[in-house]
Amino acid sequence: MTDASKTAQTSASPAASEIDQIWALETKKHKPVSFHVGGKLKEFEVKLSEGSYLFFAHTTAIIPGGDKGYRYVSVDVNARSDKGDAILHDVYKLHAGEKTLAVEFQVAKGQNANLFLRFRMNAPVGPIKVIAKLFKNNNPKMNGEKGPEELDDLFKSLSTEAIVGEMKRNSEMRTAAIEAGMIRPFVLIASMHPVARQQMADILGISLYGEEFNDAHVEAWTLISKNRKGMQASAMHSWEWINPSHWKEGKGSHWFQCVYRVMTEVYKGEMGFKEEMKNFHSGDMKEASKDSSNPMMEELEIRFLKAISNTFFHGLKKDEAFHTKLDAMLASSEVSGLKERLEASGIKDPEIFRFTIGFCLYLVGQRAQEDEEKQKFQEKEIERQEKEIEKREGKEAKKNEVENTEYLGDSKIQPFHYSGSSQDFVNAIKEQLLLGSFDPRNSGHKGVGVAKK
Repeated sequence: MTDASKTAQTSASPAASEIDQIWALETKKHKPVSFHVGGKLKEFEVKLSEGSYLFFAHTTAIIPGGDKGYRYVSVDVNARSDKGDAILHDVYKLHAGEKTLAVEFQVAKGQNANLFLRFRMNAPVGPIKVIAKLFKNNNPKMNGEKGPEELDDLFKSLSTEAIVGEMKRNSEMRTAAIEAGMIRPFVLIASMHPVARQQMADILGISLYGEEFNDAHVEAWTLISKNRKGMQASAMHSWEWINPSHWKEGKGSHWFQCVYRVMTEVYKGEMGFKEEMKNFHSGDMKEASKDSSNPMMEELEIRFLKAISNTFFHGLKKDEAFHTKLDAMLASSEVSGLKERLEASGIKDPEIFRFTIGFCLYLVGQRAQEDEEKQKFQEKEIERQEKEIEKREGKEAKKNEVENTEYLGDSKIQPFHYSGSSQDFVNAIKEQLLLGSFDPRNSGHKGVGVAKK
C-alpha cells in the first residue's frame, strides 16, 4: 500500500466549519487526477482515529455508458478497526451518469482504524478524471461515542450547529448576495453539505476545485454568480445574456426572477401567475429578493415547490403501489414525528410535506430495486482486483467481504418497489439528503437544460 501521507493534500477549513480535510486524491494544483487506459490500480492507506468521517469522490467524465458497460472508475472503500473488525466495505462506480460518491462512517470512541482505498479505471478510451477527499468532523459530540441513530443531526460528518452557523455568519460573499437579490438561495446553498454543493456545480458545469473552495460561502456565491454558468446567468433571457453589463459577478437575475421564470416557462400550470404580476414593478421585485424574510418571496417559493410536486406525482399517478405505501408511511408514528419537527421549523404546507416524503420514498424504492445489480457488480469488481493483485505481487490475495453498497442508478420514474419499515425510511431520508435530491443528469440534454433554470 502507498502511505497517503506522502501523496495527500491538506488544507484548513474556515473557522465556522466543523469539517477538516485530512486526505485528498488531486494534483498539486488541486485538479482531478487522470486515470488512463491500461493504468495500474491506485491504492492508498489512511490511518484514522476515533470520530466521524466523510469520503467523497467525483469524476468529470462525460462519455456515457458507464452504468451498463466498461466506462467507469471503480472505487473500493474498505475501513477496518485496528482489531480487524469491518467498519465499512463497499465497491462503487464513478461514471458520466453517477459522478458523485459520498460515504459517511464512524470510528468508535477509543479505537483507531485504517481506510484502504483502491481506484481502477475500466474503460476502452480515456482518460477519466477523478478527485477524492476525506473529511473528519472536529465537533466533540461527533467523536464516535454515540451511534448514528443516537444523533439528532442530518449528517454524521456535519452537525446542525455548524449548518446554522454557516447560515448566520457574515462574509463579503453574503453581502454581495444581498446586494444581488440572491440572499435566500445563498443561505440555502451555504447550509448544504459540501457534497450537495458539488452536485449542483456538476449540473451547472462549474468547477469547485482548489483550496479557496473549502469555504461554504465562497462555494455558494460561485454557484450563484459564476459568469455564463451560475444560477443568475441560467435564468437570464436571451436579450439579457448578450448584454455585457450582465456578465459581471452578481449582475444577473435576482431571486424573484429566477423562481418566477422557471414557474412560468417550465411549468405551464403556473402561466396564470403572470396575470397576478402585471402590476408588480421590477424594482419592488428586487427589493423583495434582498430581504431574507420577505413573506411574498416565501409564498413564491411555496408555489414553485407545489409546481414541482404536481409534476412528480403526475408521473406516478397510475402507480397504486406507490400511493398505498406513501399513505401508510405518512400515517406512521416515525414520519408523524418528522412532520412535527418540520412544522416547528416553519414548513407547514401539507402538500409540500407529502411531496418531500413521497420523493424520498420513491428514491428509497429505486435503490431497493438495484440490490441484485449492485451485488453482481461488487463480486465482479473484487474478482478483477484480486486477480490483478495476485498477478502483480505473485501471491494469493485475501478475499474481501462485501456489505451494503450505496450505488444509485438512473433517475427515470419506474414502478415502485419498497417493503422496508417506517424507521428504515426515516434513516434513508438522511442518506438521500447527503446525495442531493432530484438529479436530472440522466434525463438527456433537455432535462439538463431545465435543471439549469
